[in-house]
Amino acid sequence: MNGGLPSPDREGPGIVTAAEWQHRFIGELRMRDVPGVGIGDAIAEVEAHCADAGQSPQEAFGDPIEYATRVAQTRGVPKRQTPVKVLRVSARVALMLAGILTTLAGADGVAHHRDAVVTAGSLLAVALGAIAIPVVVANLRLRGSWKTGMAMMVPALAAMMLPPLWKADVAHLPAGWALGCGLAVTAASYWPTGRSRLVDRIVDPRPGHEPSPVSPRATILLIAGVPLGVFLASVAAVLLLAR
Repeated sequence: MNGGLPSPDREGPGIVTAAEWQHRFIGELRMRDVPGVGIGDAIAEVEAHCADAGQSPQEAFGDPIEYATRVAQTRGVPKRQTPVKVLRVSARVALMLAGILTTLAGADGVAHHRDAVVTAGSLLAVALGAIAIPVVVANLRLRGSWKTGMAMMVPALAAMMLPPLWKADVAHLPAGWALGCGLAVTAASYWPTGRSRLVDRIVDPRPGHEPSPVSPRATILLIAGVPLGVFLASVAAVLLLAR
């Protein structure tokens, strides 16, 4: 959708191409939960203005992140934190942490030809993450910025530190079963986010424009990227710990 955006004649500090500007703009709007229809409207307005004024989007609208922040305030869907929504987020975080920790335990068991061990520290980590991470996200009001990710990393890292500190055995599971189930649970925890990206496509309101296609690469990445990343990280962790 960037055919109508003039590009700057040169690149340099603080200067981005039209395509890069639009990529950052769309990414920030996505992070701020602006629906595809709203993103399409915003892009159409940017392209029309730039075509009429003969300016690049950087010249006309400034920094794409800052402009996306302003656009999101008018085109975004208001997010009310209800108990049901908080519980849903907590459940997804619990699933994600349970999946990651189970995958790690399963990979360790497979590598050392023994059962996967569920420890008290792992269970406490899941409970802590399910409570702390949604609370951080709901109260900081930094959605879509790098500070959100940094804020989420604090309780996540704190939770992941518990299993090595409290190694009391709670249950033993077949290693292969734990590895497979851990990957499946991790994928299930991420699927609602990935599915929303596949379904909520950017729609250009101008006549003759079709919704933006979803590339096969993006589909594969959204569906398999997270569990594959967890699996590779688990293998790497096991190899490092085995030294």
